[in-house]
Amino acid sequence: MVTRAERAARLHAALTARLAALRQAERGALLHFATIHREQLFRELGYSSIHAYGREALGFSERKLSAFVRLSEALERLPATRRAVEAGVLPWTKARELVSVATPATETRWLAEAQASSRRALERKVCAARARPLPQRQRAAAQPDLALAPTPAETARSALEAAVPLRLSFALSAEQFGRWEALVERLRKAGRRESREELLLAALAALADEAADAAESAEPAQPATRPRGRVAASPFQVILRRCPDCGAIAQVTGRGERPADSALAARAACDGDVLAPGGGLTRSLTPALRRRILARDGHRCQALGCGATRFLEVHHLVPRSHGGGQEEANLVTLCARCHQLLHERGGLPGLTIRTVEATLGAASARGSP
Repeated sequence: MVTRAERAARLHAALTARLAALRQAERGALLHFATIHREQLFRELGYSSIHAYGREALGFSERKLSAFVRLSEALERLPATRRAVEAGVLPWTKARELVSVATPATETRWLAEAQASSRRALERKVCAARARPLPQRQRAAAQPDLALAPTPAETARSALEAAVPLRLSFALSAEQFGRWEALVERLRKAGRRESREELLLAALAALADEAADAAESAEPAQPATRPRGRVAASPFQVILRRCPDCGAIAQVTGRGERPADSALAARAACDGDVLAPGGGLTRSLTPALRRRILARDGHRCQALGCGATRFLEVHHLVPRSHGGGQEEANLVTLCARCHQLLHERGGLPGLTIRTVEATLGAASARGSP
């Protein structure tokens, strides 16, 4: 007969073995996720962002997705930490705490602290370090105590450094730069005279308000606060020029013409206007039809896992060159990023459009390929 003490010992041994296997599985999952993120392999699976991939393909919660994204990005700038995670020396729960304060200069010191401390003790040291001014954190590798409190002189110096403007650097593609120029010009014509920095903050504030409106409209008892049905045309313009001799397509920007890829040209064919040499204008979609499609799709990108509400375009599921028409069943709302990915891949099984089955059924009924 098995005694309670023997049963408890067996269950404890089985549980600790399962927990060890779980930690190893979590480590492997993190490293695979980091590789997919670094090499943007999620695009090959049909997702336009790592966030859409994590939510839809992996079923991550927002909290877990945020932790995995932050960790995978940190492992790229902290190579010693990455090697420690790969070797199983550093559990990913400790790595999650470490990367919030470690820098390339302090990484070795923090790894030693992580290996010598329990997870709870490491959490306390990380919290203490994050409470210190940045200049002292940057010098922490040369200090005997990572949690040393700031001196009055260091606090005063930090206050002076806080008055110096911070710089953000963005690397934009030719298309993104064209969108930036068009949006700034549109705001200037509307009378906005703020600096570009203030315009950027105003745009982010508008996105935050829109997200709040969307959350309110999701409640059954709450009416939607964002007006619908007012978008007649694309919120930005990208100008493409086709060479009459060679047929090459270039994008016109304030810094000269830049070659445009075929995917961008295909997007323009879906939802763009063509100006003939003689001055005639041909619309791929009428403003009224575009309004109806955006309203039908709730002014959101219909790519699974995306749901973006800005830079929306209308895509022809069955291309016009293959017999696709302007019926509403053949049109779907996509954001510029998902639309670009779809045309780059020539149709993706992983990029599931919520209306695709009904649309293809309608196209089949009318005999379109």
